[in-house]
Amino acid sequence: NVDDSSALITSVWLCVMGRLVAEGTPDNLITFTSDAANPQKGDWAGILFHEITGDSSLQHCLVEYGEDAINTSGDGDTNYTIKIHNNHIRYSEDGILLSSVGNADIQYNTIHDNNEGIEYHKSMQGYCKSVTLENNIIVYNSDTGIYNHSKGCPYVTSYNDVWSNGV
Repeated sequence: NVDDSSALITSVWLCVMGRLVAEGTPDNLITFTSDAANPQKGDWAGILFHEITGDSSLQHCLVEYGEDAINTSGDGDTNYTIKIHNNHIRYSEDGILLSSVGNADIQYNTIHDNNEGIEYHKSMQGYCKSVTLENNIIVYNSDTGIYNHSKGCPYVTSYNDVWSNGV
């Protein structure tokens, strides 16, 4: 017999219901990370854009040790843009999981040492308007650098350095 009241919640999202503007500087990054003494991949769930009601921005941030460091699987108006620029995204299961996003503008990031660097999820079909993936460094991810199993989402991919990733 299991007592559910004693179960521990081990994975917590930073759940965005509205919009998130996190804009650091090159010398002063905003950090989203685990609070564990010895952090590991999946210590916390990550940043979830759940109900998007306005343009969001992550710039000059360090996002690490999540299940999905950045996840766009939520609901909301697909007319808005999530701008992900100049970040370090590392040590997570998925660096960026793109799903129900309207528009994603992903540029000048270093995405490394995750299982998947960037995953275009199959649920993007019908929700995604556009994805721009330019000028990123995507390296040392154990499974793949970019995994696209979406159909029907228009995207622009150019000038990315993608190397030394798994199969």
